[in-house]
Amino acid sequence: MRAGRRASAIYITEVKLNFSYIKGRVHLGINEVKVDDRWLDMLSDEDLSFLKRFLLVSGSLKELAQAYGISYPTVRLRLDRLIEKVKIADSQDVAGPFERRARALFADGRFDVETLRMLLASHGEEMEERDESHRKP
Repeated sequence: MRAGRRASAIYITEVKLNFSYIKGRVHLGINEVKVDDRWLDMLSDEDLSFLKRFLLVSGSLKELAQAYGISYPTVRLRLDRLIEKVKIADSQDVAGPFERRARALFADGRFDVETLRMLLASHGEEMEERDESHRKP
């Protein structure tokens, strides 16, 4: 990878292939590829609208700030939060839907880091208790 470039992961969930045998050769074709797009499902209508406007101004934060009538730092903060939300939604390290949603709300600035830690710890304890209760005869 070249310096300054970031790696990006695409999670392919399904591939449909076709095979054909023509003149003594096997030909392989791809009919359909499905990509895991959970990250899109986590975005609100407001997030999608912001993303669309960002694309329409070719990524110019200055033009986006003018379109929204807000300051450049405010647009930068909104974009940073959106990027963090997408990273969380796309992450394979997140344990499950509850953790993914809690981290997305934190990325949106809905609550502070202490609240996030408390929620994740409480949820983890509840899941452990639930697992233990299922193991007992």
